[in-house]
Amino acid sequence: DGSYEALVYLAVMPALRGALANEWRVRESDVATRLLEAWRVPLPDALWTPLFSAQVMPRLASELAAWQPKPDAMPPHHWLHPWLPLLPPPGLSDLYPQLRHKLSTALGAMRATDAKTVALIAPWRTSLDAASWQGLVTRHVLPKLAHTLSQEFQINPAAQDVEPLVGVLAWSGVVMPIEGM
Repeated sequence: DGSYEALVYLAVMPALRGALANEWRVRESDVATRLLEAWRVPLPDALWTPLFSAQVMPRLASELAAWQPKPDAMPPHHWLHPWLPLLPPPGLSDLYPQLRHKLSTALGAMRATDAKTVALIAPWRTSLDAASWQGLVTRHVLPKLAHTLSQEFQINPAAQDVEPLVGVLAWSGVVMPIEGM
């Protein structure tokens, strides 16, 4: 109903926009996601989608642009994934090109056998769309793993070092194809 929508727009939306603009810290998503979860049912779809387009997505994009994998201890899935159930279509897909770039840059600077590398990439396995995930794995992860096996792992019965192999095998559940992809 247009009257209800107008009432909510005039009475509620300024407070919601203000809370998101002034009180929400992007890396502390819990407060904002709880607030919007509470408003999901009473807020009309015609107001819900523009709220995300104007208030949430630009802030998430800005934070992702500022994220630097080396010095930053908090990977982006910690502050982006809480939004997945709330975001209207197309979800985070507008951020995927920037995210793929950031993740591939991080991969280039990290050792494939480092558990932090796996922990950075693995959470995106089921969040990225199939093409984005396959592109990331094919162009960046698999070549890094192949390099590790060809350059860092040698069969040596006298003094076998299996650490590079163990590091590569840690990726097995991450790089394997997902059913339905």
